[in-house]
Amino acid sequence: MTEDVTDESTGRIARVRDLLEGQNTLGNSTKFWYGFLVVVGVVFVYPLFTNPYILKVNTNYFIWILLALSLAVVWGYTGIFNFGQTAFFGVGGYTFGIVGITLIDVTGGTNVAIVAAVVVAAIASALLGYFMFYGEISGLYVAILTLAVALTGNLILTRTTNTTIGAAELGGNNGITGIPSLTLGAGPMSFKLGITVQYYLVAALLVATYLGLRILLNSYYGYVLLAIREDEDRTRMFGYDVRNLKLISFSLTASLAGFAGALYAAWGTSSTRASWD
Repeated sequence: MTEDVTDESTGRIARVRDLLEGQNTLGNSTKFWYGFLVVVGVVFVYPLFTNPYILKVNTNYFIWILLALSLAVVWGYTGIFNFGQTAFFGVGGYTFGIVGITLIDVTGGTNVAIVAAVVVAAIASALLGYFMFYGEISGLYVAILTLAVALTGNLILTRTTNTTIGAAELGGNNGITGIPSLTLGAGPMSFKLGITVQYYLVAALLVATYLGLRILLNSYYGYVLLAIREDEDRTRMFGYDVRNLKLISFSLTASLAGFAGALYAAWGTSSTRASWD
């Protein structure tokens, strides 16, 4: 009986490792996963040995790592020379601020604001990506266009002094002020996240995102993304719709960047202006 339970547990672990490991990701050994668990354990016990200020700073680092992961997929794995990922980070941050302030008196309003940030970033990236990829723009021209979008967004936002959207005043160079703190749940089940809880939440989201992206990149879809990066023309000759696959990767990673931007706005609770710099 004990051997059957052991064999079943071993089989489950093997199936999980098959999802997480592959040629597309580094760290495919038992030693790596032991080290990974140690690092995660240190991250989650760290709040017991430090002060709230340090936790708040580290939460900020975790948010930027989420942004870096999104760029790693779209640029590192798909080969899309994207210089404007921070634009979608900024879109997420501003959307969270605008919706959060507009719904500040509504219980669970920040839940809606987070969803809105992800959706708006996805739509904005889908529109840009459609014109780029279906317009056969590639290589260095993608880098120039995405950088131009980010710089244009920055330029526009510096000129939004006394401009309001909903109940939020954009504030130009000073950014949006009065952004509500992140509150999860709704009604009597809602609760505002303090510094420590926010640290744990972002850390958990970072671990989940990392593992989720490993599964994605080691899947069939991940191999196709690598094929696009290595030889786009040959991938197209094999019958893949390269334009659509690049658009999906571009929008998916922009959504993740927008989500990171929303967390950043909630983390700062005073200004999202810096997310464009």
